[in-house]
Amino acid sequence: AEASAAGAPIIVWFRQDLRLRDNPALHAASVQGTPVVPVFIWCPEEEGKWPLGGASRYWLHQALECLSASLKERYGSRLIIRSATSGKSSADVLSELAAECGARAVYANRVYEPWKVTRDAAADRQLSAAGLSYRSFNAVLLYEPWDAAPDKTDDACWNSGYGSVRFFMRACAPLGEPPPPLPQPARLMGFPPTAWPRTLTLASLGLAAFPRDKRTGRVIDWAQGIRKAWIFGEEGAMASLEEFLADGLERFDKKQHNESTSGGSGGGGRGGAGGGRGGGGGGGGDSEG
Repeated sequence: AEASAAGAPIIVWFRQDLRLRDNPALHAASVQGTPVVPVFIWCPEEEGKWPLGGASRYWLHQALECLSASLKERYGSRLIIRSATSGKSSADVLSELAAECGARAVYANRVYEPWKVTRDAAADRQLSAAGLSYRSFNAVLLYEPWDAAPDKTDDACWNSGYGSVRFFMRACAPLGEPPPPLPQPARLMGFPPTAWPRTLTLASLGLAAFPRDKRTGRVIDWAQGIRKAWIFGEEGAMASLEEFLADGLERFDKKQHNESTSGGSGGGGRGGAGGGRGGGGGGGGDSEG
């Protein structure tokens, strides 16, 4: 609200949410009536002990390429690419970007890996100290973990967490239905062509770089199978979702029923499914779309 009152741009920090549909941070920024600066920051040092592997990096490159194209085609907007290297953090890069474009707020969708929760808390403090407001949104969960808490009246559940679907469903029951997925923004305000903040090229991040044969110098394209098997980006994810709803859901439900009645552990799959929020995605590996 402060950003819209002052007319200052809002930075939308893309992380694992490389999509336009059902993107609360992007949607909230789009209705403020101020320019929106979409940014992706590559900072592998912040991945801790779980860095992206080669296939995940390749998928991330493709997802970012699709997101950038969608922003340009639908809104005339741009995805600003930055890299946090040489000891810089994502928060350092966000502060620099805000100073360049005059932004007074950063919007982002929450992530839940413990090391990233710590990262985001530190970023919030650093940005606040720099006079920037930081707002986070739920973009990936049907229910927040602090809302769907284990039942304190059930000793087995309270002491050990969600050991079965029954415990999880009991925690969700009083919360009601989750909100419906958000539509993609109707419009995004931007800048004149020469006024956009500087950006790196996506290729400069090296996410889709292939090795070369040491003897012949020939590029070793190990991602051919990935390209043949998958459609990248948000549209590919939506197509997969529609295919699953039309054909796969019934087969999945029957499979789960057969496993549960035969003593299998299929119920665990449904518990896991409760963590996914509606809407299409574009990323892979650690970066969801």
